[in-house]
Amino acid sequence: KADYKVQEWLKVGANFSYANVKSRYPDEQTKTGSSMNLFYITNNIAPIYPLYIRNADGSIKQDSRGYTMYDYGNGMYNRQVNGKTEAPNRPFLSNSNPASSLQLDKREFLMDILSAKGFVEIEFMPGLKATGNWGMDLDNTRYSELVNPYYGQYASESVGGLVSMEHSRTFSVNQQYLLTYKNNFGIHNIDLLAGFESYNYKSQYLSGSKQKLYNPTIIEINNAIKTPAVYSATTNYATQGFLARAQYDYDSKYFASASYRRDASSRFHPDHRWGNFWSVGTSWLLNKEAFMSDLTWIDMLKFKASYGVQGNDNIGNYYAYQDQYSVSNSNDDFSVSLAYKGNKNITWETSHSFNTGFDFEFFDQRLNGTIEYFSRKTTDMLYNKPVNPSVGYSAIPMNVGSMINRGVELDLNGDIIRTNDITWSVNFNLTHFKNKIQKLHPDLNGELIDGSRIYQEGESMYQFYLRKYAGVDEETGVALFLDGIFQHLLRHSPISFCSFAFRIIRENTLSFSDCFLHSYRKWNIIIEDMNLTSIYISEKFH
Repeated sequence: KADYKVQEWLKVGANFSYANVKSRYPDEQTKTGSSMNLFYITNNIAPIYPLYIRNADGSIKQDSRGYTMYDYGNGMYNRQVNGKTEAPNRPFLSNSNPASSLQLDKREFLMDILSAKGFVEIEFMPGLKATGNWGMDLDNTRYSELVNPYYGQYASESVGGLVSMEHSRTFSVNQQYLLTYKNNFGIHNIDLLAGFESYNYKSQYLSGSKQKLYNPTIIEINNAIKTPAVYSATTNYATQGFLARAQYDYDSKYFASASYRRDASSRFHPDHRWGNFWSVGTSWLLNKEAFMSDLTWIDMLKFKASYGVQGNDNIGNYYAYQDQYSVSNSNDDFSVSLAYKGNKNITWETSHSFNTGFDFEFFDQRLNGTIEYFSRKTTDMLYNKPVNPSVGYSAIPMNVGSMINRGVELDLNGDIIRTNDITWSVNFNLTHFKNKIQKLHPDLNGELIDGSRIYQEGESMYQFYLRKYAGVDEETGVALFLDGIFQHLLRHSPISFCSFAFRIIRENTLSFSDCFLHSYRKWNIIIEDMNLTSIYISEKFH
């Protein structure tokens, strides 16, 4: 890192960092549900399943190569249990044993990480400066993996182990050009800023693999001979923006600020690429007022309020406005299929945030904190809307509607003991908020069901689309659930159920299908009022 003042009006600086990393970190250990995660299996497997294959005398078995033999739970190895020969088959993550894989498999990361930043600052006159900032980040990562040919999912004679290589390169450049002006006129202080910035990101990925290893210790693709597979991909992403900001304070007591940005994202179609975002804010240091001068226990008390509009372009795909296709081989000819359905009409998701509250410091700064009310309305929410797969794709990116979050937040920090030798601090945070979906896309008719989640206008977005639990059957202990509009009890039992157990023909009339009467012949139906507002179904025991 270096800063250099070339002239009174010119200053330059740069900061470089480089790291070369070689790691044999077993990345599978962080993946929940992975058969290679030793911690996951240890926490979930029943203790009745053995770790090792053992000899008749109880000693741990070794194979002809001298490797310790671990139990993979796939029925491949016999063992003696109470005088009987068994080939145990483990139902939980069969054909896996991470303790063995950690010894026989190989994984290696090689990384070169470079970060560089530089700036040039020119002062035209007192208070007026132009600054150029540049930043570059480069990450070259190579990942090598060898899966042994002896045990596990790649151990069959036809497969014979696996070797694979992955290489990723990400390169990004950020540029920022700013013009600032700061000055004070007596008790009036101003701070003005205008600028332009851009961000360019490029990611490249290349991978290859083969099966059937010749030498089970060499991590090279040419060490294998069967089932070659290659893959490559390149991703580009860019943003540009113009910005301006103005800040003013009067006597360091009353403060006001305003900002504006106009940003573009390459994720969106050129017709919908640009978005306008802005904010305004104000604050007041009440402790500097004369009417509070006698309250010496107040070190700082500030009222604040702000309103702003922010943008979000993260829809999970860098080319979300374009249809994307995959190319494959079909009898040595091209086969093209739709891989991602784009939507050229999507645009920025926008959040409208209002915040107001107080910051405070009391008792010689022993107690400080914030109490704040917030309201955040999000419009044009970006979402991958599920659709019927029969149309040729399962989801399409859309701006689906709006929602709002309102609440209060309290943050307290206090020093119970504060001396030259000891400081004992206590922190407390409390947040309460309510969420409501205000509007969904007109195509959704006020409701969107996505797997086990349901989104409805006027309701919270944190709702699950599940049957309501109704306790257990007193006789069998089987779980009971409320199902359907009529809230009838569904039993998890061998009894067959009809799609429509009963239906309303007209007001005050209830009709039961033959299927319903047959399946529920042991049930007693009680209708509490003829408007069908309460229907109870209970089992009649004989």
